[in-house]
Amino acid sequence: MKKRNLLFIPAIAIFGSSLGSAALYNVKYLQSPVTTMPTSSLQGVVGGVGETWNLMNGTANNIVDSANVGSTIDVSGLSGGQNEGLAGSVFFHNSNQFGKGNDQTILIAGLDFNGVYDIYIYALSHNQASWGNLNDTERASGDFTTTNATGNGASQPLENGITGTNNTSFVAGRNYVLFQSIVASPSGNISIVADAFDGLDGTPGGTGDTRLHINGLQIVSIPEPTSAALLGLGAFALILRRRK
Repeated sequence: MKKRNLLFIPAIAIFGSSLGSAALYNVKYLQSPVTTMPTSSLQGVVGGVGETWNLMNGTANNIVDSANVGSTIDVSGLSGGQNEGLAGSVFFHNSNQFGKGNDQTILIAGLDFNGVYDIYIYALSHNQASWGNLNDTERASGDFTTTNATGNGASQPLENGITGTNNTSFVAGRNYVLFQSIVASPSGNISIVADAFDGLDGTPGGTGDTRLHINGLQIVSIPEPTSAALLGLGAFALILRRRK
């Protein structure tokens, strides 16, 4: 009996670190009034090709995860849009309802109470000539900010005008931003403001306001350590029972 107890604690740690895998939710904004597009080749920074994507224009309720399992999660706040680069890419179609220098709020609701998530937001302009051009006001440029607690800062800047930006490779701060370990509110909400720069240099009241096109987002739920440990405990108990 004592021998089993000596093995018990490290076994919990091992199983707790490997079980309780994160759930992934993929959301793709579409050009209005298009309501569908092939998703077989869609892929973001996380996940793989062939996984399920939620296609939306306006509001998507009860979105499914990458394995097509339902949830209580709703995404709203953006509508309308324009055509974008390579067909089949996450950057094909975007939501572009707000004008130059303006802002809109992305609301993710129905999340776990105080749940922890990584949020990837993809943004590329609808004008290929603006990629890598800091003087083109059609480029996507601005800040994403949140009032939710987050592990890597409440403001994440994005700038398509940096040389080398394209629609075939993912580069943080150029065509996507990441909020790491962002915490849902007690009501299960995450709110992120997409704010297009006022002026080419990003200063309020400047000239040459830029746009901020939103192509899609990915939501990754981060399992609580206690939940993972409990799963590990259950798995280990099952192993012991089978050995008897």
